[in-house]
Amino acid sequence: MATTRNPRAKRLLLIVKMAEDHEQQCLTAWGEGQRQLKQAEEQLQELNVYLNDYQMKLTSNNAQGAIGSGQVQNIISFINQLKNAVEQQKQQINLISSQCDQAKQAYLTAHSKVKALKKLIEKFEQQFSAAEEKQLQKLMDEFSARISRSS
Repeated sequence: MATTRNPRAKRLLLIVKMAEDHEQQCLTAWGEGQRQLKQAEEQLQELNVYLNDYQMKLTSNNAQGAIGSGQVQNIISFINQLKNAVEQQKQQINLISSQCDQAKQAYLTAHSKVKALKKLIEKFEQQFSAAEEKQLQKLMDEFSARISRSS
């Protein structure tokens, strides 16, 4: 659809190009959002593994009496810090997820606009072709009428 003979459709080609560029930007933003979301989810998973490891360390070592009370307090404090980090990471994931959803919606809107513009150009092309055919048929009819009058 890069070229057209229809003047109305030609004027729309620049708008379609701009809309396609915007659509591509929206798609890129959505992809980046998905990448960030995946990365944040992986970080949350790592934090949870780390938290579980320290909780297991505390319970298994404490049951064996292998760690002192000072160490227990340090481990408990660190576990609480990990729990806070997990909560912050969950909030970050929610924020990124929301941004990703917005980027997806922006892409879908831009994609619909491009599709609608292309359909409009196609409609203009069909109308132009139909008008050309009608004009050609009219000329052929006139020519045929002149020939029959001449004979």
